[in-house]
Amino acid sequence: MESYQAQIFKPARSFLLQYHDERETVIRICRDLNSYSKKLIFTFHRVSNRAISDVHYDQIIEYIKVIGKCLSRLSKEFVSSVNFGQLKSSISNAAEEMIEAFTFMYYVMTRNLLKYEQMLKFIEDIVEEEDTKMVLEKFWRSEEELQMKNDYTFIYRGDYFMGLFDLTGEIMRYTISNLVDDDTKTLSKESLYNLQFMESLYKQMREILDTYPNLNVNRGVLSDDFHSKGVFTMKKKLEVFKDSLSKVELTICETVIRTREEWDVTEL
Repeated sequence: MESYQAQIFKPARSFLLQYHDERETVIRICRDLNSYSKKLIFTFHRVSNRAISDVHYDQIIEYIKVIGKCLSRLSKEFVSSVNFGQLKSSISNAAEEMIEAFTFMYYVMTRNLLKYEQMLKFIEDIVEEEDTKMVLEKFWRSEEELQMKNDYTFIYRGDYFMGLFDLTGEIMRYTISNLVDDDTKTLSKESLYNLQFMESLYKQMREILDTYPNLNVNRGVLSDDFHSKGVFTMKKKLEVFKDSLSKVELTICETVIRTREEWDVTEL
């Protein structure tokens, strides 16, 4: 017969072993999710004028399929786990990178901001649909009403909100890389649009944080309860956003002045 101590500690040991096994598996899945999201971002930095080469298109399909498999495993194996609350911090870190990738991809192809509900529908489609090419085409062009099963809401609004901050850094880099129109050799109209988009988004983010000064995100959950580390992180994200906006403004001004001077010399 087992001792009283064994009866107490055996279930606790089994619970801890299950938690560590799940944690290791989630970390491996999130590592892949993070890696392929970065690859997706790098690929779309090579896309200009919404034209994707065949080579890049095949890469995009491959990356999205891997991301879909990662999300499928997270949804099926861990969302219903008793340890999900503890595992969510690892999932949120990878989810922010994925959201950055999806919102950047959508912006490059449509020049619009991907909404939270649209993102969940896209996640549902890449997990459940076999034809990834069809899913992509619908994602970029379709304006039909969204009908979701809500099986993938383990990606919270807080994850989405934090991912938007990271998106602005990618738009900054994309704008600086595509400043000049290849045909006219002057500042591209897309660069000015990108600047206006960033200014509008910054204004809205600033208004939100001015209205809710204690706003923070913990494991994907938005909260207005004061949390020193969370509030600091949010303010730091806004500062980085402002720096990215300033870099775009400065670079555009320098480009306009330089191209104007070149035109003046040519005319002389």
